Amino acid sequence: VIRFLNPVIRGWGNYFKDMGILEDREVPIRISDPVPIVGHADGILNWGGGRKLYELKSINPSRYEYRKMYNKPDEKTYDQTQMYLYALDLEEGYVIYEEKGGQQVSVFPVGRDEKNIAKQLKRFTSIYQDVTEGVTPRRPYKRDSNECNYCDLEIYCWEQLDE
Repeated sequence: VIRFLNPVIRGWGNYFKDMGILEDREVPIRISDPVPIVGHADGILNWGGGRKLYELKSINPSRYEYRKMYNKPDEKTYDQTQMYLYALDLEEGYVIYEEKGGQQVSVFPVGRDEKNIAKQLKRFTSIYQDVTEGVTPRRPYKRDSNECNYCDLEIYCWEQLDE
């Protein structure tokens, strides 16, 4: 997935660079408190009077139409964006959806949401405590769900039931 997305990320990064607003791209994310969380944000823009996160998503045409219809990012992307805003100490950002079929683009502004950030940190803390104590966390999805089918950790998450 990363190899597929890198050309998309690089393309948008070059576009922002040519506009003179790119500050950084593929920015490492490290949170240590209350629990260790790592990742990377697609980039930071210096635009409109301040630093802003941008997060790119390349999605299929039906998901793209759904996002346009509801005029907001999906919940998981929103949560991810909130964690990145928190980690980078930013107040706002943009989620950019690019439709894979025709390269249509929709941009959704996202402001920092302290309530959501607190909820995500609480959830990650609970999972981290379970893992460090050797307790299998409650699975939020059914084994045959799309989330589990496309998750790299599915084999480990359901391992105990296969034994």
